[in-house]
Amino acid sequence: MAIIKPNRVFRVNTFIEFCIKFKINSDLIAGENGTDEELIKEQLSTYNKNLWLINFINDRNDGFFLLQEIVR
Repeated sequence: MAIIKPNRVFRVNTFIEFCIKFKINSDLIAGENGTDEELIKEQLSTYNKNLWLINFINDRNDGFFLLQEIVR
């Protein structure tokens, strides 16, 4: 069994916050063009060649996406 340690970890609440952290200029809007999760997944697939784990964490205050970059 292998242990995978992420290279980088990001925490974002919305697609807009994701675009700001990753410096992505996008005209897509969550709700009109898909859910936050779908849009984040689509953008990450074009961001680089590494794998990304996307988890939605629902805590007491609000939910957020935990993005973990896995280097191949």
